[in-house]
Amino acid sequence: MGWVDPMPVPGDVRKLYEAYYTHDSQPDDGNDAYSTRGWKAVVKGALARVFFWKADNFKSDLLFLQGRQPGRLLELGCGSGAFLRAAAKLDWKATGLDFDPAAVAVASKIPGVEARVGELTEQGFPTGSFDAVVMNNVLEHVHNPVEIITECRRVLAPGGRLVAVTPNMEAYGHDIMGPDWRGLEIPRHLYVFTAPALIRLGRRAGFERVRSFSSAGGGAGWGIIEASYQIAEANGRGYKRQPNGARNILRREFVENALGRTKGEWVVLLADVA
Repeated sequence: MGWVDPMPVPGDVRKLYEAYYTHDSQPDDGNDAYSTRGWKAVVKGALARVFFWKADNFKSDLLFLQGRQPGRLLELGCGSGAFLRAAAKLDWKATGLDFDPAAVAVASKIPGVEARVGELTEQGFPTGSFDAVVMNNVLEHVHNPVEIITECRRVLAPGGRLVAVTPNMEAYGHDIMGPDWRGLEIPRHLYVFTAPALIRLGRRAGFERVRSFSSAGGGAGWGIIEASYQIAEANGRGYKRQPNGARNILRREFVENALGRTKGEWVVLLADVA
């Protein structure tokens, strides 16, 4: 894995997010970015049946909570609540945490959602409070990942699941773009993980079933590669942009993932409590 050196002072980190894009107000326009429809849903269902030993890899709706009985859900780094809204519509009792009061104020207005300001370790949730904890592009931002994942294990009930999606240090896009890769996002991304690092982290926190795999991310992956090209151009390395470059990188990642290598833009941790 990789990390920022020197590390930003913890008390100053919030200044980096005063205009962060995930904290914009996101009105409910009827679109659901957390579900799959049409032929893609059919393909994913077929893959889950064929590769039954890793079916959870393909049950990616609602950030890999697809098929699980709705219960008590906690999202860390909820921003203005787009995911919480989708979860509440599916009958999850959704709670969100974020350090940005303005974002929490927006999320709190969503029907069926509770949102709080602060970090997980400050909340004092009772042991076993939740059936699922989700971190979507959050783990790379925290100073204390071991402490956070360990606290996630404590607040999860028996049978509960932790889902953490984070940029993949071993992504093929990183191989190609190097220091211009958008997944680095210095200085906001304090740590950038690999699948083995996430597995070790989950086991260290006491989870009984831990696995990790990578995802190219579809349209989101396209956005990461395109942003990387823009960073390269700003840094005087515009020559890196090739015809169909983003499409070719994502195709390569898809093939690599199919062969069992973790080369997608994101790496996913699924950690279950017995």
